[in-house]
Amino acid sequence: MRSLSVRVPSALLYLFIAILTYLAGIYVSPVYYFLYMVMVLLPFVSIIQIAATYPAVTIDEKLGVESPTRGNSVRYRITVTNRSVFPSGRIRITFAPIHPEMAEYLPDLSLSLPGRGRVSRELPVLLPYRGIYAVGIESFVMTDLFGWLSVRRRVQGRSFTVYPRLFEMDPSGLLRHEPGGSAISSAGRDGDLSLFEGLSPYRVGFPAKQIAWKKFLSTGMPFLKDYGSSHRPGVTIYLDLRRIEAASPALLEAEDSSIEIAMALYRYFLERRAAACVRIASAIEHAFTANSSEGLLDFYHASVSLRFGGSVSPIAVYAADRAAGALTASVIFVTHLFDPALLSLIEASGREHVAAVVNTAALSAARREEIEQGFGHLGNGEGRLLLVEGSVGLREVVGR
Repeated sequence: MRSLSVRVPSALLYLFIAILTYLAGIYVSPVYYFLYMVMVLLPFVSIIQIAATYPAVTIDEKLGVESPTRGNSVRYRITVTNRSVFPSGRIRITFAPIHPEMAEYLPDLSLSLPGRGRVSRELPVLLPYRGIYAVGIESFVMTDLFGWLSVRRRVQGRSFTVYPRLFEMDPSGLLRHEPGGSAISSAGRDGDLSLFEGLSPYRVGFPAKQIAWKKFLSTGMPFLKDYGSSHRPGVTIYLDLRRIEAASPALLEAEDSSIEIAMALYRYFLERRAAACVRIASAIEHAFTANSSEGLLDFYHASVSLRFGGSVSPIAVYAADRAAGALTASVIFVTHLFDPALLSLIEASGREHVAAVVNTAALSAARREEIEQGFGHLGNGEGRLLLVEGSVGLREVVGR
């Protein structure tokens, strides 16, 4: 879309000076009349320059990587070419905002091109957060020699998706999980005592109360009593999307790393063919369920559009699932907040296999100490609380 603007005060001032020069040429000296003729011709030259060079200026934009992951940077290259034989008017190029959560803009470009001239600029674009980035020109303005006429062209900028990073995470300490099992083998290991299913050979780590002592006395071989679970098999990961303070670089980093932690857990269970589900605690219900690693892609692509905010607690989503009888045998909460109610829920869960991963990246030292002192026993030996500082200590998966 093109628009033309005229600076009327400057044009009127030029006209007034031209009239004075004309009168001086009549009454003072013929030299002023010559200057008057030059002043009459110059605006036409300026208009012809704009008319000839504006449509002849082309812009080419290139981006180094099409689908990068956050934390990286890409090279943005812009080339402005004047295909006309005439010098161009003054050109000013402004760029679109890069990311909704970022205040940074690419620096404006101001230039003039000679006939058949070309100028290239290469600019780095940092990608600290996941989401949709807009990189490209927002407006292109060419101004004539006197600054009276400006022709503006609106340009549709390019957008591209920046995905979260993929990490490997071993949650085997949570819920006393046994990776060798085909599902969440420790989930519901106590089971529902009213749902006796049979006996199985003893496995190290199970409590003595589950040993079938009568069978042991008669055969000399230890066996375990297997009980069914009133919960569905598998694991559910509840992801906390609340935001209780103004956005800051530290908070945005913590929020993105929480998504990466939830994705690492989801990936871990899916690769072991366990039925896994990610439940998003937000006003709009989101759930991603799969039982093989192929299902990871759905969550991976959708995670770009997840927005933190609102006040929906993962406890509320958990309670709704519990009331509907939709709980799985194991539950893991992923949060970046200090939430005593959530930690108390885990502490009170008793025989139920409920755990939490608390991302402390954006928490103050006092908050971290409060968690460790008040709820540290949930992690030491019980396997129901894991404190992590963002992605520190996690190994990034290369080659997605």
